[in-house]
Amino acid sequence: MRPALAKYRVFVSHSNADAWIAQVISDKIELLGAETWLDENDLEGGAFLDDSIIKAIRSSDELLVLISHVSISSHWITLEIGVALG
Repeated sequence: MRPALAKYRVFVSHSNADAWIAQVISDKIELLGAETWLDENDLEGGAFLDDSIIKAIRSSDELLVLISHVSISSHWITLEIGVALG
């Protein structure tokens, strides 16, 4: 259970090739009052990618996965879905 003042968080999983639409969707979600986690905006330089992504997914309320012809073969998308299911 999250604290009463914590915002609803959505992790936006996408391929780098789909970054433009992920950003548009993230912006729309934030306009509705939720927070989003988007690697372009929230991944810190020098961070351990796996650890940062796992922590972000586990602290989110939802995982939104953008499926495209590029993302279906992405190792990162598979990892992110696996973390959410685990």
